Amino acid sequence: MANGEDVFMPTEFIHGLYDGGHGAGLEDFWNNYSSSPLFAGGFLWSFSDEAVVRTDKQGEIDSDGNHAPDGIVGPYREKEGSFYTIKEMWSPVQIEPVTINKHYDGKLFVKNEYLYTNLKQCNFSWTLTSIKGISKIKIIGSGDLPGPDIAPGETSVVVLNLPGDFANAEILTLKAENALGKEIYTWSWPIKQPEEVSKNLITSLNEGISPESIAVSEKGSNVVASIKGLELSFNKTNGFLEKVQNSNGEVSFTGGPLPVGIESSPITANWGKDSEGNFMLKVEYDNYPNYIQWKLTPSGLLNLEVSPLLMRRNNIDYIGVSFNYPESLVKGVKWLGKGPYRVWKNRIKGAEMGVWQKNYNNTITGESFDNLIYPEFKGYHANLYWMELQNKETPFTIISETPGLFFRLYTPETPKAATGGVAPPFPEGDLSFLYEIPAIGTKFKEAEAMGPNSQKGEINYHKGDKGYPIKLWFDFREQ
Repeated sequence: MANGEDVFMPTEFIHGLYDGGHGAGLEDFWNNYSSSPLFAGGFLWSFSDEAVVRTDKQGEIDSDGNHAPDGIVGPYREKEGSFYTIKEMWSPVQIEPVTINKHYDGKLFVKNEYLYTNLKQCNFSWTLTSIKGISKIKIIGSGDLPGPDIAPGETSVVVLNLPGDFANAEILTLKAENALGKEIYTWSWPIKQPEEVSKNLITSLNEGISPESIAVSEKGSNVVASIKGLELSFNKTNGFLEKVQNSNGEVSFTGGPLPVGIESSPITANWGKDSEGNFMLKVEYDNYPNYIQWKLTPSGLLNLEVSPLLMRRNNIDYIGVSFNYPESLVKGVKWLGKGPYRVWKNRIKGAEMGVWQKNYNNTITGESFDNLIYPEFKGYHANLYWMELQNKETPFTIISETPGLFFRLYTPETPKAATGGVAPPFPEGDLSFLYEIPAIGTKFKEAEAMGPNSQKGEINYHKGDKGYPIKLWFDFREQ
């Protein structure tokens, strides 16, 4: 249609069954259609789940199997993740991609996609948010910006009047409001990368902690490293964490780092203490990862490094490492990263940087009408900086130093009437840390038919490439 000579407005170009919604693949479709001056718009099917209360069935909410749960909102207008993807994609104010760091000059390229409205009729405001530790969240700067004189269809530079010490913050947000004072969209960007945030958080977590001497022993197939109030058992063959014990009792985090998305076997394992008194355990593998390395510090923090992707591989659904933690013990999660909704490879937009909190739920998108809790707890999440898994044992914190890292919380249940490409694959284990995640399809199409961002992953390694290893810190100490 984009190559013809007729005005076109495709109907039902994306079908929104279950969690693929209308956001998955929307960017590719929209960019392709928008390349033509003859594009007049399009239709998504549909606005809301067409589910009705059946008074003849004791109040059951009936969506006729998979014929009707295809909206961006639920039957009572509950918002799915795709709602926010569409809100960002179809915002009449668009911000060109930008990286924020301590050298940032405050400039943004802003595009006006209104048909008739000049952006000088809109208002903008920005905030700087400081995040210290996992609980000290504070706005340390804010400002207003009159709407810039940008005519419909034009792009221009807008300069934010940020203070000189803006880099002390962790997140910059920008909010746009229309002429009626209603939010158009709110964008957010990290100012610091995970490695810097990780160092600051580790310093905070170690305040008041006295270093202890680490004892190392062997117990059957395990090597045990322990300090006062913490004991960790590792498998001597594959380096898997087998048992965690602190002053409160057992922490049931085990079974990893299990390589997922690729078959791999351990070759050699070595352990001992280094010159700084850290316990070190390194395992080499015959495939990815080339190695995994544990380090227990005298403060009680545990570090894991998994080698970068120095390999060639295609047709990747997911790749990284997994661990186990009993779902029955989980109460909720708090994290710094993109959220609060889960993402798919072809539905990243609409998730914004922030500190998010959500309680455990087992929502099946488009099906759990009797208890439709959003955001869904389970699934893939983007740009992990740190997370606290709240549970019935001891809450523990996992900190990432790796930019762009996805994390996965358990496996969502598959809808009973799933069809087409609406049930993407998930790796083994319960909690995963991944370089790559799968895309999701629709009722009628597998994911690969949904555009460039929906294709399976591919790794091309060239000699001299460095890559980023997966670097994680674990704090299993008594809270």
